[in-house]
Amino acid sequence: MRRHYIFPLVMLLCLYYTVAQAYKTIPITPQEGHWETYGVIDGLGGPAVVSIVQDKNGALWFGLVEGGVSRYDGYKFRTFTTKDGLPDNNVWVVFEDSSGNMWFGTMNYFTGKGAGVCRYDGTNFHTFTTKDGLVDDAVVSIYEDKRGNLWFGTNNGVSEFDGKTFRNYTTKNGLPQNIVGSIVQDKAGNFWFGHGSRSNANPGATRYNGKSFKHFTTKEGLADNTVNSTRLGRLIPLLPKGIMLALTYP
Repeated sequence: MRRHYIFPLVMLLCLYYTVAQAYKTIPITPQEGHWETYGVIDGLGGPAVVSIVQDKNGALWFGLVEGGVSRYDGYKFRTFTTKDGLPDNNVWVVFEDSSGNMWFGTMNYFTGKGAGVCRYDGTNFHTFTTKDGLVDDAVVSIYEDKRGNLWFGTNNGVSEFDGKTFRNYTTKNGLPQNIVGSIVQDKAGNFWFGHGSRSNANPGATRYNGKSFKHFTTKEGLADNTVNSTRLGRLIPLLPKGIMLALTYP
């Protein structure tokens, strides 16, 4: 079976950031335009970018290793750190919910430890940790379901948050693997969890139908057991139903 090679975003960004030390603009072809590269010299909070999200207003948000989170409005950068209210300057994942709040999941790239997940409403920061019911403080993925509940994938399980309380799922409840690096809900309402690293026991992907978990690996036909991203989409416009895409790299 053909494998899909998905390189980590941080490696790609580090590559063209290095090239940018010598060239501000990297030509591609006259037909394809050019790359504009931005780094610390332009106002970005740090050179190591691990997450990028565009909000409803068009601004770009960059989660950084040891640099907090930077917002770019097309003209200038504004960086938020622990001095502004972030619980940690290692922002692994950035997410915007349906109400326009920005969420920042924290995890230290080098230690694997985190300081919880932080909500920013445009004015104030509010952090949720294990003390509030979050299953683990190292948050590596965030997703909002059809009901408006938020799901937080961590290094020790996944948490469902209804705005007031957390409901946690771990291997103790039947989740095959506690590290949940990606989350998506399909059209039937099932949740799919990607279990990133090869070094962990029981990698692959898991489907949760609200009652039970079903685990998928290469034994069931998955291309590779390292599932770093899950997306719901259509490969052919004429298909009546969405197709679950499990993106892996060897």
